[in-house]
Amino acid sequence: MSVRTVAVAVVAGIAAFLVSAVAVIELLLPTMEFSVFVALPAGIFVGSAVTSLVLFAYRGGDDTRRIANAIGAFAATFLVAFGVVLFVVGVGAVVSLLVAIVVGAVGALVVYLRGRGDSA
Repeated sequence: MSVRTVAVAVVAGIAAFLVSAVAVIELLLPTMEFSVFVALPAGIFVGSAVTSLVLFAYRGGDDTRRIANAIGAFAATFLVAFGVVLFVVGVGAVVSLLVAIVVGAVGALVVYLRGRGDSA
């Protein structure tokens, strides 16, 4: 297992943790006083599950490697876009999350399609 594989899996896990934790916090905020106590364990579970899935995907063939690369690209572009929109542009967390998901999806699609052309 290379350092790149582990790095991609960890970045994907961090992105999954952020998405799930922020989503749970925002959904439960009107009904629960301390929604963060529910969101953090949920985010840790989702992040570790995604990290494991990406690591297992790299062990497979070309198709699963392309999917793992696309997930890693989604995670990296999501984290960068989320940070830029949240801290540089200065809009709220929910808007930043939505923009980052769209940007991440475009990044994942580009990497997946580019990998498809390489193997054909």
